Amino acid sequence: MALLHDLCKVNFYVLGFKNQKTYDPDKVAKAESWQVKSDDMGDFIWETVPKYDIEDKMPLGHGEKSVMIINCFMRLKVKEIFAIRWHMGFSEEKSQYKALGEAINKYPIVLALIEADLEASKLLENHCGNKEVIL
Repeated sequence: MALLHDLCKVNFYVLGFKNQKTYDPDKVAKAESWQVKSDDMGDFIWETVPKYDIEDKMPLGHGEKSVMIINCFMRLKVKEIFAIRWHMGFSEEKSQYKALGEAINKYPIVLALIEADLEASKLLENHCGNKEVIL
C-alpha cells in the first residue's frame, strides 16, 4: 500500500516554466540595468525557472485512480483498496468525512496509511528530497 498508493501520479506531471523574482546578488549584478527592479525586499530580476504542471490524462480521482491502475496488474485485498482510496485523509472534501470515518472504523489500516503518508511528506521529505532527521 505504501509503495503503490500514489501510482496515480505516474504521467501526471509535465515540465513547464514560470517567471519568478530572484534577489541573488550575483545574478542581479550580472543583469542589464533595464532588467533590475526593486521592491521592499531589495533589487531583483525576473528569471524563468522550471516548474511542474498537472496534465491529468485520466481524471478519475486520486486514490480511486491508484486503485484502478493497481487492479490492472494485481489483485488488492479489500482493506488495501480502502486504505489506498482514502490515503489522503482529511484533505478530502468535507462532504467525504463521514465515509472516511467509516472506512477508518472498518479498516484501521486506512488510518495507518494516512499517518505514514503524512509523516513522509511533512516530516521526512522536502522539495529537494529527504530532510535531515534530528533525534
